Amino acid sequence: MTLILLHTFIIMAIRNYESSESSNNNGNSNVLGYQITCSCMSVSSSVCMQYNCGITAQQASCFAGASLITLADGTFKSLADVQIGDQVLVNRNNTIEPITSFIHAKRQ
Repeated sequence: MTLILLHTFIIMAIRNYESSESSNNNGNSNVLGYQITCSCMSVSSSVCMQYNCGITAQQASCFAGASLITLADGTFKSLADVQIGDQVLVNRNNTIEPITSFIHAKRQ
């Protein structure tokens, strides 16, 4: 029974958080998920009677369009100017990969 109440509380907390966030940012959201942490505040007969829970949104983020990347030939290009097919340096081991698509956390 206690787990059912906790689950219900968590669902209500998420819905409340989502509604408050959507009213604050005009419906634009880049939330990937939620981190919920609960602590038992009161125990009776080995059963937690009172929980204290907190919720944190895990948001996606993007690099700024002015960020520079290194191309396969060693030149630099801003992310805003990258095209599908460009060959870019993806790590410190000199691995080169092609740009195959664009994914944005927040559509504009």
